[in-house]
Amino acid sequence: MDVKASFEKAYWELDPALPAEKKELAAATFRSVALNYIERKGPRPPKSLVRAVNELKRRDDIVITKPDKDSGVVVMDRTEYIRLLSEASITDTSKFVPVNNERPNTRGRPPKHYHPLLRKEKHLESVVRRILPKQIADKVRSKGSRLALLHGLPKTHKPQLAMRPILSAQGTHNYALAKWLDEKLKPLSLNQFTISDTFSFSEDLRNTSLNESDILVSYDVSSLFTNVPLDETIQILVEKAFKNNWFNVTHKLNISKSDLVELLQVATKNQLFQFDGRLYEQVESVAMGSPLGPLVANAFLCSIEEQLEQESKLASFYRRYVDDTLSSVPDIQSATI
Repeated sequence: MDVKASFEKAYWELDPALPAEKKELAAATFRSVALNYIERKGPRPPKSLVRAVNELKRRDDIVITKPDKDSGVVVMDRTEYIRLLSEASITDTSKFVPVNNERPNTRGRPPKHYHPLLRKEKHLESVVRRILPKQIADKVRSKGSRLALLHGLPKTHKPQLAMRPILSAQGTHNYALAKWLDEKLKPLSLNQFTISDTFSFSEDLRNTSLNESDILVSYDVSSLFTNVPLDETIQILVEKAFKNNWFNVTHKLNISKSDLVELLQVATKNQLFQFDGRLYEQVESVAMGSPLGPLVANAFLCSIEEQLEQESKLASFYRRYVDDTLSSVPDIQSATI
């Protein structure tokens, strides 16, 4: 964060001297340099450190991971890791259910698609072939897919240690379709309140006039991804997509509302995943790790924000980045309502 702040400070010191037509280019250049600097590769670690890390990796009684926030390394007892991750995910049986993947005992030839993943691959194939042009269907259909894997990031910044569940979805049967839909629907998940980067956010703050008595308050949406009402949000996205037939006109397609609903359902619902050697299915909300996760979450919150704005219930200054918000309130009492 200190590095980012230094780059922002440098930009704002340079900003007054720049002509208006060059400010956007300068901001983009600073952003690129800052990201490259932050993500640069460090020096090669000592061999003794590499050996120690490799020895730790070979141990099956611990888990080595990174924290949910900031940088660093977390080493946890495997039993405690599994317990905390279970509490944050599969113990909620309204959202996660165990799945039996054993071959059924039947007479004669065994069923070809007995495994749940194979059935989902076959269903996705039939849906995209029926709805999308062949060239796109070939691109988004599943090819040698794998099961998603559930892992967790320890919330070491919290007073009570907890876990953020993450599904590693790359390579799963609906990943390519979800990525394609995310690219096509991205503009529908943004509004004037969403923050795209720190530069535009800083400029918003600089150009905002607040009363001396106003208080800036930050709120966090608790467990956003696993609490988004998926069916409702799909309907919100589809209604926006077909306003003036935007989706078909923009992407040169000819599909119906019900077609887009079906594509979104196949891409987001009932995700299979493995955890601790067992097979589960997420039956509610969009899976964290899906390319459509941020888009669906943003679209749902955008709809709430737009409704609050229509009802004049939104703060005079309000901005949001995914599940973190910043708004102005007149006093502490208003902030705690």
